[in-house]
Amino acid sequence: IDFGNKKARALHDQLIKLAKEIIKLNKTPELRHRYSADIVVIDREIDELVYRLYGLNEAEKKEVEG
Repeated sequence: IDFGNKKARALHDQLIKLAKEIIKLNKTPELRHRYSADIVVIDREIDELVYRLYGLNEAEKKEVEG
């Protein structure tokens, strides 16, 4: 990541925020169960940010997702 690039830095910061949130929601089985829908949404947001970070197009995204 080019931290001198404001756009790349913003993507990085957003990824870190989402990663911390998903870790918090997965701390216990009870939390994981209670927030399973939120976890799915956050996981998808992380995927999309990574795709943007690497500049993947739709075809490449589909290939990654299998």
